[in-house]
Formats: sequence, structure tokens, C-alpha cells
Amino acid sequence: MYIVRDRTTKEIIHLNPAPLSQRLEGQEVYYQFDPDTMEIGKTDAYEIPKLFTINEKGEIVEPTLQEQVEQGAIILKPEEKIVNNQIIPKTLSERAADGLITLSPTHKIVGEGEDEEIVEKTLSEQVAEGLLTLSPTQKIVGEGEDERIVEESVAEKVVAEPIELAPNQKLVGGEIVEKTLRELFDEGLMTLDEVKEAKIAHYSQLAVEKRRHIIPDYKLQNAALGIYDDERVANYRATIQAYRAEFHRIEALVAQAETFEDIEAIMEHFPQEIVVSTDR
Repeated sequence: MYIVRDRTTKEIIHLNPAPLSQRLEGQEVYYQFDPDTMEIGKTDAYEIPKLFTINEKGEIVEPTLQEQVEQGAIILKPEEKIVNNQIIPKTLSERAADGLITLSPTHKIVGEGEDEEIVEKTLSEQVAEGLLTLSPTQKIVGEGEDERIVEESVAEKVVAEPIELAPNQKLVGGEIVEKTLRELFDEGLMTLDEVKEAKIAHYSQLAVEKRRHIIPDYKLQNAALGIYDDERVANYRATIQAYRAEFHRIEALVAQAETFEDIEAIMEHFPQEIVVSTDR
């Protein structure tokens, strides 16, 4: 079978059912054939595919996915691409390059291909990029994920010249440290209500720190991007809900406390590991 179609519109102008064994060409296929505006396709199939292209040999073949995209028969989602004639998700790097996801300045993408994930930059990287500024008395110790910021000793400074301490500060082993809430309360520097506010703020920050220890922020972002399966996302959601519930329990107990001792007696029970969701 032979077909003649317009080169520009791709509209089929003529169909010749002759077998390919006749080896027809040009006006043998169609008497009005014009090679400048028309092209000939041939196939030994009984039917012409709904979508097809004509290759360099003049054979009628089904188009690749890329050709179907170019013809408008398939519309890719922004986060999809074609590789080896298959539609697959773009990598995180590709999505970031295309503006489909936005990384915070403190995050980066590691790994390759399907194994890519978003992680927190090390403290050294953040300092090098100007995202984090250390005070003259601070330094970074450790490596990679174990890096942390520590204060340099001020013992030598204390010996060299007297240091004027703020009311909420004291000197311990040559280091300037904050007085405890107990000390501030006993010295009349804080009221019971102020202690309550400080304790609630402490537990709020503690909840965030403990949650980050078992579910770092970058894993929450990965979950939001659909990188993890539904079960893992559900467990993350249940864990965060458990943290919130425990914080609100503590908050209520602090508000009800009548003495400093009542506040100190409150014990936190934030989750120590991922909570398994019961929603299946």
C-alpha cells in the first residue's frame, strides 16, 4: 500500500492499494505527484496507523513518543520527560533548573538520577556561601552532618581583664553562661508568669529540635514533593501530630501551675522515633 500526503499539512491526498512488490515510485503511485509539495509513504500493513510518520526509507511507521509530543498528540506534564521512548519524572536537579521547585538557600541536591534528594548544607558550606555568620568567639567543629557551632573559651579574657556581666549571666569555669530560671526566679529577676512563658518557649523549641532529629526538614520537603511513598508520608504526618499533641499537653500544665516547683515537675514525653500511622 502507498499513500501520498501533503508535506506541510500532512493531509493524505491519495491512497494506492498496490502491493510493495510492484516498487512504484513518483507518478506511478499518483499521476499528479509533486515531489516539492508531496511525499510518498509505503507499508505492507492492511491499515494505516492513526498516527504515523514517514522515515528516510519512505516507510510508514508509528511515531515515537517524542514525535507525538511534537505533533501535539501527547502533552507532557511540566515535571515529565521522555527517555528511551518512555515518559518518566524529571530529576530533582532538572525540576530545580526548570523552576518547578525552589530550594531554600540552606538546602542542596545530592545523589544522581532517581536517587537524588534534598539535604541541608553543612555549616561550613553555609558559612562559605555567606548564609551563616559566626561571631568572633564562635567556631565550627566536626565534619559533614556532625558539624556544630561552639563558643571559644573566655577564661583567658576573664583573667586578662574584668568582664561586666548582665543580670541574667554568671561565670562558671571561666565561661559566661546564662543563669537558670530557678536562679532568676529566686533573685526576683523573673515573675512566675515570665517563667511560664520561658518554659513554653523552651518546650516549643525542644519539640522542633527533637522532631528534626528523627525527621529533618529536608525529609519533610521530600515528602511534600511526592518522593516518598504514601505509608512513609502518613507516618511522618502522625509523628508531627503526636509532637503537637504533647506540646499542647505541656502548655496546658504550665498554664495551670501555681508554683515554680509545679512547673519544674512537668515531664515531656515527645516521640523518640517515627510514629506508625493507624490510618491505612
